[in-house]
Amino acid sequence: MASDSPKKLSTTALAKLLQMDSKQLFELLVERKWMVREKQADGSNVNKLTTKGEFEGGEYLESKKFGTYIVWPSSLSEHSLFRHQEIKLLSVASLAKSHHLSSQRLHGILQEMGWLDQDVQGWQLTAHGARQVALKSKMAKPVNPMCYGPAKYKIKPTLKTP
Repeated sequence: MASDSPKKLSTTALAKLLQMDSKQLFELLVERKWMVREKQADGSNVNKLTTKGEFEGGEYLESKKFGTYIVWPSSLSEHSLFRHQEIKLLSVASLAKSHHLSSQRLHGILQEMGWLDQDVQGWQLTAHGARQVALKSKMAKPVNPMCYGPAKYKIKPTLKTP
């Protein structure tokens, strides 16, 4: 690669640059038809670039360690698609990890605050929680709804475990 070539980032590295969850970025790129997921004979999924993804600068890179994967120009972080992502979301598990809590503990805290409630399908966002900081997102897998909150949300020190 020439030194004047733009730096290329894996999709996961691009997600980190955008301060997004990598699964969320992969889903966004599939939803916007920049790439597709193809099921392989062995049951694994492989991400493939679409014409739109190639137009936006996506290309394949071969690595002995990681095999073939998709890379993007780092300048893609300035693309209008990502500027319009007003709220970057984290799962409760990711938020808990960033605050050195177990996800079970954070679920309990959010339940005590009236933001989450547990039912037979898993954790559900309450009306109060929706008004506060969380948004409800249905994921393809698992089927149970998962609750997400803004990535910039910080837990007040009083909520941390001793």
